[in-house]
Amino acid sequence: MRIGVIGSITRDQIFPFQQPEKESIGGIFYTILVLSNLLTENDEVYPVCYLGKDFSDHVLEKLSKFKNIKLDGIKILKQNNVLHRIIYHDLENRDEIEIDAFPPLHEDALKFSLDFDAFLINFITGSDLDIEAYEKLGQNPKNLIYTDYHNLSLKPGGGKARALYRRRDWQRWIRPANILQMNEHEAHVLAGRRSKLQAGDYQNFGNIILNEGIKIFNLTLGSQGSWLFYQQSAERVMSKLPPVPVKEVKDVTGCGDAFASAFIIEYLKHQDANHAANYANFMAARNTQFIGTDELWLLKSDL
Repeated sequence: MRIGVIGSITRDQIFPFQQPEKESIGGIFYTILVLSNLLTENDEVYPVCYLGKDFSDHVLEKLSKFKNIKLDGIKILKQNNVLHRIIYHDLENRDEIEIDAFPPLHEDALKFSLDFDAFLINFITGSDLDIEAYEKLGQNPKNLIYTDYHNLSLKPGGGKARALYRRRDWQRWIRPANILQMNEHEAHVLAGRRSKLQAGDYQNFGNIILNEGIKIFNLTLGSQGSWLFYQQSAERVMSKLPPVPVKEVKDVTGCGDAFASAFIIEYLKHQDANHAANYANFMAARNTQFIGTDELWLLKSDL
């Protein structure tokens, strides 16, 4: 199995709720490590991203310890690496501040990677991938594309906390995907609702997403589990999946990345969206036991 991961690797400063500040490598680094731990040594994980020169040695040293992570798709830039400050107001709600964003990846960065089993695209800065290159990737029927909408939902902050907003062309940014993921806050904004979405609202929004040609839609709800929407022959399936309980939540940073990584692996193995989504909820719950990425390598032995 060969999976390409497109996005940005960030230098994270995490301020957990009622816990000490933590620094770690973030962004798609979460996705890369979870994939590496859940796959075998014979599988291959290919990060496709930029790294800042000031941070590249540290990141490459960490990644090189994993035999199934291949570094061919990483390009070093002369500028400083993206700095990402994540400040939690409670266990799940947070502000995000971004400094020194990278330019978007263009088509030439993806040429070597056209024989992957899947692409997992995680929009970390919101400008990680050029829209034309993204659309061209989606036009190839051989490509399975899993997109986490993620920070496409946040306005560029200019060093200040990034606010949720509804892109005018948001439909264009989801259409290249075969499988789409977003959280409840992102769905709330895209649905154009001022109040919190209820069960019927989620179902209506799921229909809107499937109408855009998305085959599978995962709508994550944090501690409340997730919604799964997909087309099966002439029937649309909508399922509310329960959360996996944990005794103590240490840090929810990266739970969406763990969800996406687990889902794509299980879906590639079994072509069963319901099974993959339940497994993804389980892995997202396990992720809450680690603060930052420094301990994520323990995930495999923990399982």
